Amino acid sequence: IRDTCSSSLLSTVHTINLTVGATQDTQTDATCTPRVQMVIGPAASDEVASISQILSSKNIPQITYWASSRVFDDTYEYPYLFRTVPSDSYQVQALADLIEHFHWSTVAVVASVDNLYGQSGLEGIREQSFSRETFCIGQEHSISRLVPSQVMSVITQLKNDPQIRVIVLYAVLSDAEIFLRMMLQGNYTNVTLIGSDDWVNRLDFNDIVPVDAYDCNIVFPSVLGLA
Repeated sequence: IRDTCSSSLLSTVHTINLTVGATQDTQTDATCTPRVQMVIGPAASDEVASISQILSSKNIPQITYWASSRVFDDTYEYPYLFRTVPSDSYQVQALADLIEHFHWSTVAVVASVDNLYGQSGLEGIREQSFSRETFCIGQEHSISRLVPSQVMSVITQLKNDPQIRVIVLYAVLSDAEIFLRMMLQGNYTNVTLIGSDDWVNRLDFNDIVPVDAYDCNIVFPSVLGLA
């Protein structure tokens, strides 16, 4: 068992040590190289991608329980990768169905910038918009929790566009949290939010809404999501 600490670099180091490097037997002081027959994990799509090629080159199967990025649909590139969660290809189709159901003709898409989950989701929604021709993407932005000023700049651009009444927030939990906090700070909550599964079923809005607000459903009156 190895802890990746949500780091692609550490995931790679652990994988190399498990599959290539020798390990020290603490009981006998003998150097041995254990045979790894399968790897379970890691969770995030970026971490999975960082080690899949190493494992594939050694014909070692990999099972991930969380990585849902559409890039892993390519079985040629990831022949030894299996997962117990559905691909985000289904999620972007369902999001497009939701947009069509409510007859929203223009939406904005905000996605996480520094991970496969957000960027492949953004690409998927873009493809759905092009193929269906029933809605268009008025604005699209990529954000990172590490650059709050850029997040606020995105919110300002959205707020100043009267056509944007619906925002698809396809982001990991940490990026979604800062985006929602900045929305409150910018007094920009009179829009419909559509959330992706990574945050919409895990975020506690009571942690986002100020303590003096008596009802988070009034502060964020319209939030939809898929989980």
